[in-house]
Amino acid sequence: MLRTKPILFDGKGLEPLLFINAEGADHITIAINDAETGKPLPGLGFADYVGGRRGVVDSERLEVLWASHVGPDKTPLFAAQGKRVTLEVRFASAAARLYSFWFASDHCGASRGWVAAGGAGFNASRDLVGSC
Repeated sequence: MLRTKPILFDGKGLEPLLFINAEGADHITIAINDAETGKPLPGLGFADYVGGRRGVVDSERLEVLWASHVGPDKTPLFAAQGKRVTLEVRFASAAARLYSFWFASDHCGASRGWVAAGGAGFNASRDLVGSC
């Protein structure tokens, strides 16, 4: 299990989608918890977690989905707006690996982070495009 330190979603520049870079992603479940109570936010618990895109096990940019996320206009992390939350990840297999996670503003998953020397698929020294 992994639990982050509290993260404050203050509503300014809120990035409503969560992405992970993971191996064996089908053996990972994720919840977003209220940092004060430790309880999952409505619709963002382990029981609500549905994983990523169907059939994707290993991915460098996998959008995390909960049952409350239906269609491109539904972004469940808005439930975290104005709250201190923790991200909790459970591993169901020793073979599962979580390398990184980040929040993005669209389904392309651009992290807006630095990519050092660039690389295949990057047109700048920052990830501003994502997978689109």
